[in-house]
Amino acid sequence: MNYLLKLLDGTTMYRTVIYTLLVYVLCAFVGSYMGQIYFSVTEMFVSLFVLTTASMVAHYVLSTIFAAPANRESTFITVLILFFLFDPSLQIKNLGLLALVAVIAVASKYILAWRKLHIINPVVIAAVCASLFGLLYATWWIANPWMFIPVVIGGLVITYKIRRFALVTATIIGGLAVFGFLGLVTEQLSLDMLRTFLVAWPIVFFATVMVTEPLATPAGKHNHIMYGLFVGVLSSTPFMFGPLYSSPEMALLIGNIVFYYTTIRGRLTLSLIERKLIAKDTWEFTFKPNFPIWFKAGQYLEWTVPHNKTDKRGIRRYFTIASSPTEDSVRVGLKLQENGSSFKKNLYDMQVGDNIFATSLDGDFTLVKNTKKPLVFIAGGIGVTPFASMTQYMIDTKQKRDVTMFYCNNTQSDIAWQNLWDTANQSFGMNTYHVLNKPEDKWDGFRGYISAQIIQDSNIDIQQSQFYISGPPVMVSACKKMLLSVGVSRKNITTDFFPGLA
Repeated sequence: MNYLLKLLDGTTMYRTVIYTLLVYVLCAFVGSYMGQIYFSVTEMFVSLFVLTTASMVAHYVLSTIFAAPANRESTFITVLILFFLFDPSLQIKNLGLLALVAVIAVASKYILAWRKLHIINPVVIAAVCASLFGLLYATWWIANPWMFIPVVIGGLVITYKIRRFALVTATIIGGLAVFGFLGLVTEQLSLDMLRTFLVAWPIVFFATVMVTEPLATPAGKHNHIMYGLFVGVLSSTPFMFGPLYSSPEMALLIGNIVFYYTTIRGRLTLSLIERKLIAKDTWEFTFKPNFPIWFKAGQYLEWTVPHNKTDKRGIRRYFTIASSPTEDSVRVGLKLQENGSSFKKNLYDMQVGDNIFATSLDGDFTLVKNTKKPLVFIAGGIGVTPFASMTQYMIDTKQKRDVTMFYCNNTQSDIAWQNLWDTANQSFGMNTYHVLNKPEDKWDGFRGYISAQIIQDSNIDIQQSQFYISGPPVMVSACKKMLLSVGVSRKNITTDFFPGLA
């Protein structure tokens, strides 16, 4: 199991979704062959081919016209989702309409966009437009007993990868609550009815694949829950206003519009101002954004560096913002090594004035509102980045918090932003303890790894402090277990996570 989780954490979010959807496709073909799915293998193959061809052609034409960074993986995900929403067919007319629906979906990414970022899930736009104009109707045929187990397993994989358990759970609970309420009112509620909701209604696919679409998802766990409940409830609530009627796609369309204010409003174009070495193999990049961005210290963005000859890790990454929300510029700190990804190599080769793009602001690894609560930061390597943002923010806003940081590295040369930690000590008394695994002989600080003994020797109020842990997954897991063993409450431990490769 640990190997599988490590393999999953080593795959980008987009590719995880693609691989999962391709497994669904394979299961559908097998189900068709075994007579468990109504459509023939030929119908499904031809329809998938038409959707793929139409989408990719539209993708390249429109990305050229609008001079926007093209993401083939995103377009292919759109293809696969459309495949499961609309009935496969061999009729020329229906295949033509499938192609048109695919073009509408891709076109919406460019036309219905603000600051080069689509406002509404493109599959939703295509499905709603198709029904409004009487072209095709989304049947969500993936809601089939044969597909239920694969969709549940695949949904768990996607949800684990992006860590959106609260969002997915809220969506399913919202839909189930309305379904159950209507069953009670009509006196038809039964276990068979609930089974039908889960198996023959596309709630699991809808919640794990559609609702979690990153560009339209609001930032923060609280917003995730509210958004999921809203969309889930609306997806099961029957209504009709003229040509508009209750459906999963309509619920998501309304949800995207209602919660738009909670998302980053546009695709950031960031122009490189400066690049400087801040530790061994660690660089800080400073960018000027094309519009002001509001975020909380400790949150992250999805960064895109378009380039040719990409490796398996693709053109996108999730990185925490290293700068404070009080700054006009946006900074990020990265570990860059010779055997790094094509993404990082192209980022390193950027010249002053070159652009990078960013979207999908998110993250709950943020400061507690109670400024009287003692804080303990535990950082491993470049995992110190969110603490750089938090620390600079506390300095700029003249906060007087009780903060202690344990910063773990191999050697002294790996320590980044040393001037910032010194300034924080002078500004509000923040204590920083460096823990080195491979220190020089003259090193008189903590040696080895962060341990319970080090925590206990540092005169910290273990019961009252809020602990933050950021670093490699293995280190974060070990530190959390260690803190629990010395009596720290789970509610007082916050861990950092990035749903993509570093």
